[in-house]
Amino acid sequence: FFLGSPKSIQVAQTKLFFTLGAFGSVFNNTPLVAVMIPIVKRWCAAQDFPVAQFMMPLSFVTMLSACLTSMGSSTNLLAVNLVPEADIKFFDLFPAGIIIALAGIFWCIVTAPFLLPMDRDHDVAVEAPEEEIELDPLQYG
Repeated sequence: FFLGSPKSIQVAQTKLFFTLGAFGSVFNNTPLVAVMIPIVKRWCAAQDFPVAQFMMPLSFVTMLSACLTSMGSSTNLLAVNLVPEADIKFFDLFPAGIIIALAGIFWCIVTAPFLLPMDRDHDVAVEAPEEEIELDPLQYG
């Protein structure tokens, strides 16, 4: 796995957040968070890290990285299409966005240990459901 086996939560957060920053600049932030949640849960379980230290910052860092390019969030894409006279290019947001993203990542790494729970009581199991649920599409149609 590309995040490896870090020894401390801060190193793990740094690796994850900078990886998310890179992905979040070219992928839309909402599906990226949806894809990363189960990956991060499994990774935290394997590394014996509290999931609570990663979930909120996962969302925040992904939103911050959306400031890097015009493709990072649906809001950016909408602005590009609604205001064509602004002539917003793919990396036009990058100079301001990188400062905002780096400051936000630093803030998340520094404050997460103090603001988020460190105990495992808040962790959610990552196990698959024991029984398969079948839905009848005609029942809800």
